[in-house]
Amino acid sequence: HQPEIDESDPRRTPETALAGRPILQTLNERLSGNSAFHRYFAPSFQAILTKIGVLDTGEPEYEPQVNQRLDLTQALLEEIAKEAKSNDAQLVIVSIPPRAIANPNINAGDRLANNETYWNMQKRTLRSVASNRSHVDILDIQPEITRRIENGNQQYGRRDGHFTEEGYQTTAELIQ
Repeated sequence: HQPEIDESDPRRTPETALAGRPILQTLNERLSGNSAFHRYFAPSFQAILTKIGVLDTGEPEYEPQVNQRLDLTQALLEEIAKEAKSNDAQLVIVSIPPRAIANPNINAGDRLANNETYWNMQKRTLRSVASNRSHVDILDIQPEITRRIENGNQQYGRRDGHFTEEGYQTTAELIQ
C-alpha cells in the first residue's frame, strides 16, 4: 500500500513548493486563477522543476502511522524469519514494486517521487530483515518487471495497478 497524500494536504500544493521562489509563486498564482490547463498540469510541472533542481520539495513526510506500519512489517518479518530458522527453512521475501515504480513511462508527477521514497523505505526494511541471516533471501522482481514493460508486455492493469494475468505469470516464473 502506498501512503496517499490527500489533495488538500499543503505538502501537495504548488504554493508550498514555490514558497521560496517569489517569481515562480506569482506566476503560479496568476496562472492557477485563470487557466484550467495550469491546474491540470501543475503537479507535472512541479515534478519537472524538482527534477531539474529549480524546486527542492525535500523528502515527503509521512504520517506517523506509515512509520508504524513499516515497523510492524519489520517486526512481523523478523518473527517469520525466526520461525523459518527454527524449522530449518529458507525464507524468500519477494519485493513487488508498485506500478509507478516498475513502469518509468507513467506520468505520475510528484506522486512518483513520493512512491520512490516510500519504495526505498520498504526495501530498506526488507534488507534489514535479511541482513546477517543466511536463511533469508530477498527476490527483487522490479528489474525484470520493468524490462518486460519496456518490451511492451502488460504487467499491470491500466486502472487499478494490480498485476494482470501476465504480471502474475512473470512473478510466478521469477519465484520458481
